[in-house]
Amino acid sequence: MILKVSNQKIYKKEFIKINELDKEVFLAGYFFYNDILYDRKNIKSFFNNNISTDCFKYLNGFFNLIIICNKTKEINIYNDRVGAIGLYYHSSSNEIIISDEIKQLTSITNEIDEISMMEMLRFRFTSGKYTIYKNIFKISPASNLTISLKSNLKLNISRYWDYSFNIKNKPLEQAEKEGYDILMSVTKRYNNNFGNKPLGLFLSGGFDSRAILGLMMKNNFTNIKTFSYGHDDCDDIIIAKKINQYYGLNSEILSDNTYCSSLFNKREIYNTIEKIGHTSYYMQGLYNQILLSRLNDIEHIALGDPGFILGIYLSKFDNQIADDQALTDFIFKKNRTGLTSKEISVLMNFTYTDQEIEESLRNRIIESTGSNNDYKILYYKWIQENRFRNYILTSQIDIMIKAGKKIFSPLYDNDFIDYLFSLPPEYYKNYKVYLNILGKHIFTDKFKVLSEIKYDSRGYYKLRNQNYSPTIKNKRIKSLVKLKNKITGKYQKNDLYPLLMLRNKNKTAFNNNINNLMNSESNIFNMKNVKELTKKNISSKFGLKYKVLIILSAILTEQYINDEIQK
Repeated sequence: MILKVSNQKIYKKEFIKINELDKEVFLAGYFFYNDILYDRKNIKSFFNNNISTDCFKYLNGFFNLIIICNKTKEINIYNDRVGAIGLYYHSSSNEIIISDEIKQLTSITNEIDEISMMEMLRFRFTSGKYTIYKNIFKISPASNLTISLKSNLKLNISRYWDYSFNIKNKPLEQAEKEGYDILMSVTKRYNNNFGNKPLGLFLSGGFDSRAILGLMMKNNFTNIKTFSYGHDDCDDIIIAKKINQYYGLNSEILSDNTYCSSLFNKREIYNTIEKIGHTSYYMQGLYNQILLSRLNDIEHIALGDPGFILGIYLSKFDNQIADDQALTDFIFKKNRTGLTSKEISVLMNFTYTDQEIEESLRNRIIESTGSNNDYKILYYKWIQENRFRNYILTSQIDIMIKAGKKIFSPLYDNDFIDYLFSLPPEYYKNYKVYLNILGKHIFTDKFKVLSEIKYDSRGYYKLRNQNYSPTIKNKRIKSLVKLKNKITGKYQKNDLYPLLMLRNKNKTAFNNNINNLMNSESNIFNMKNVKELTKKNISSKFGLKYKVLIILSAILTEQYINDEIQK
């Protein structure tokens, strides 16, 4: 899809005409309204129901919606609260161009945004509206963009919804039952609209995906196929096989041979960079690109990621944070897997000092979160709308929906998110209410085995004083083994990408693959320093998994852009 507005003229592709209302509409993805699912097939019926402008903030799903009203000479654009489906725009004084494929805008401007590249190297993703391209932006979650065609061309951007706490004091048991009822209602809504069509579930070794499995089976989903990936003896594969076998599920396992060979395949890397490389590093999307080829007969896909995100992050939030400096310090402390500011300054060909890089990153953090006196909200918003949206969800939801799939994600349903923000803080501390929803309501009767099969390498799920919580067996021994593995470089059982193991099998070939991919000229990187930092980190499990692959992704993104320019 592309929409170009210039001098009160409109050029558009892939819009649906609604003649009786004198409107034209583009819809990517789907949404529910009054429990009815709407997509491109029936979007006309939605507008024929005399809907009001106010109803757009109640749409529930994953979508981008563009409405051209020829009567009012106005264009309105809405997206969902998560904002994972990419919609990009470039705006100047005489034209506004919007597209769901960033590649359609790079013919206008393909200059790399230096600060975005710093973010990529530091965090593995860009933040807020920014992409790797200067002056090409990504529409933020819960946005309403308005373009008036009556006078001077102008793009107005506002937010129709934002995060806020609406705490309702209630007994813990009541809160648990309410959360369970919401998840069951959400799952039932999907089942009523999907029918008995094949549904794919990404099943890992953790609790979140098996919680979705339990909800689906309780709601009589019968045509389920699970997909799991990792090296042959990692926890995800072992645990998924146990669950699949116990319930007799149709399943497919993607192990070493099906994805590790793609780690250094430049064509496959470019294919991934083209889809997500403008906001995240390519490794995050590689598996989903491979998985997509296995989903030809499956239209609907269920996701458990990223789980109980409110509890995961806010239960460990520093309540003493009361200003932007403290917030950004906290974010830097909690997100240390990427390159340091000093390493970035050494790698890149510009005159930014370490301090200037850090200040630029701080400014991006503050801009992306907006203004709010509640720093818990700002922290959650940064995690959700930057790290999770651009780093995790884009590689899943964006790739899949643009390939024609529908994503079923109860933990991201509007009703469940609103419920989470109504809970007293002590209920999501240590994931209490979420684990009790699973243990007391989902993992019951014939689904109790879902709590008895261990999760990852951390232990089991047991009842403690009427509350469910993970039970870690032999915690001290496990910690010593983990320390030993960290020192020796041996991969953990829950490592999906056993990169150091692969390198140790044939160091020469592995290093040559890395060097060949990095063997190029660069306008923004000092390649001598790049190779030195790569050599320093390639023998370390942590350094290889994060620093080397982050650097590699940045180098290949620049290569991809340069190759596209030369076409």
